[in-house]
Amino acid sequence: MTGFELAGKVALVTGAASGIGAATVRRFLDEGARVVAADCVAPPPPPQPTSQPSAGDPTADPARCAVVACDVTQPTEVERALATALDRFGRLDAVVHCAGVTADDLVWKLDDERWRRVLAVNLDGSFHVVRAAVPRLRAQGGGAIVLISSILGLRGGFGSSNYAASKAGVIALAKSAAAEVGAFGIRVNAIAPGLIDTPMTARLPEPVKTAARQAAALGRFGDADEVADAILFLASPRSRYITGTCLRVDGGQCMGY
Repeated sequence: MTGFELAGKVALVTGAASGIGAATVRRFLDEGARVVAADCVAPPPPPQPTSQPSAGDPTADPARCAVVACDVTQPTEVERALATALDRFGRLDAVVHCAGVTADDLVWKLDDERWRRVLAVNLDGSFHVVRAAVPRLRAQGGGAIVLISSILGLRGGFGSSNYAASKAGVIALAKSAAAEVGAFGIRVNAIAPGLIDTPMTARLPEPVKTAARQAAALGRFGDADEVADAILFLASPRSRYITGTCLRVDGGQCMGY
């Protein structure tokens, strides 16, 4: 335990199948929370009630982790995932939106389909999650929402206009929502990772990865667990007087923004 005061809390995490989302699910479980792990990838069959969870794998324990399919571009699926938290665990304390996609190209080469797909998942999905979470958290007396942006949402990125625009919108959404829901005891914050070693960034060209590594003051990529720890901080009572902010987790790649 690292003292995030999350024991007994319940969290929903989207994009939970890999990368930052998967690391976040593990960290919540490590801290004694229960988790609804949501992803558009078809979830594996849940463990049978009589089966024993694998040693050291809390995601295999149905009493602690519920796995659901959820396409965040579909509001009804987001609503269903949030309802699962209340149905299975009786409460909801934190909502983390990690689901995201890329479809990079130069702005004049981007077709409508790729532009809209990235905005639909990254920005519309964030909106669907916030809109559905607020009434549930308000009814409970408060909670935390954490959205995943990017340093590209702060500074833009060559060949990433759709992604950067979507992530800039996430920051503005987090700040606006924070102003609207603070009176209900709900905090809304964003995380802006730099280049993190995940399956998504593994597809980047080597020159791009080399430039990102050289730009980082720490001289390396981040890993998903380092971002997950920042997410847990913003989702936990440890950050109870922090809302409407965007926390960079980038090893110094984007200093000055």
